[in-house]
Amino acid sequence: MKFHFGSRKKENTENISDALVSTIAGSWYPDDPQKLRAMIDEKLKNAGGAGANKVPNLLILPHAGYDYSLATAMYGIKTVVNAPYKRVIVMAPGHRAWVDNQFVVPESTAVTTPLGKIEVDLAAIERLRSRFSVVESDTVHRSEHAAQIQYPLLQYALKDFKIVPIIFSRIDSAFVNDAVAALRGIIDGETLIVISSDFTHFGRDFDFTGMYGDVRREVEALDMGAFEYIKQLDKDGFDRYIAGHHATICGATRCLSFCITKQARTAAKIIRVLSAIWPPPVTSTGAPKKTRSS
Repeated sequence: MKFHFGSRKKENTENISDALVSTIAGSWYPDDPQKLRAMIDEKLKNAGGAGANKVPNLLILPHAGYDYSLATAMYGIKTVVNAPYKRVIVMAPGHRAWVDNQFVVPESTAVTTPLGKIEVDLAAIERLRSRFSVVESDTVHRSEHAAQIQYPLLQYALKDFKIVPIIFSRIDSAFVNDAVAALRGIIDGETLIVISSDFTHFGRDFDFTGMYGDVRREVEALDMGAFEYIKQLDKDGFDRYIAGHHATICGATRCLSFCITKQARTAAKIIRVLSAIWPPPVTSTGAPKKTRSS
């Protein structure tokens, strides 16, 4: 796997293009734009209840195939429809590439979905690079569903925005201050942060089966227990909860734990945001045909 260090540099190769084309359209969600938009329309209408009192600037959204995750995702998306955000930072855990203490961004200058093209915020990425280690890899982003699954939802909800897609594996404590300072440098009043995380993965495929009663309610209780620590921005309590329950929340010790560190919550000023997130009723996930969610 090839990474680029230092200032941004495009290479003339067949694997790098100006726009990174979705590799999950047609499997994780429809590749027909009309069917995709209709699918999102329907789930938005079904996401009942009132939205957040304040428009949040941070959402935790699932990343399974839309057949399994879209109904839950729309509880968050409905709170930001037509919000005046000009930049979206998508933070996703790496499933197929393990890169510690670095942010992986695309080499391409845009991403595309059946709903069109989204420009990558190159200026924001350069500011990130000035404070923290940033590497570029279309290979990593092409193979990572956790970031790609969010793009059509953002296109549906927002207008005239750019994205900063970030994939990372783990940020050790010695690097947290630098990572947070880098993120703080690109977060302003027109920035939305999306953390991509599937909550409990239940079943033999995920080596997590120890529930024998009402599994659906037990999974919901497990997820909401973790969510309480997130709302309280209690990183230590969250980490203990995950370890003590052997919870299979995707990105728990990476994206979620990092984003509720003391440094991160102070820098990003996200206390009102996390408390404003609409908690999904059930966050268990499954896998789309011909692929699996994790």
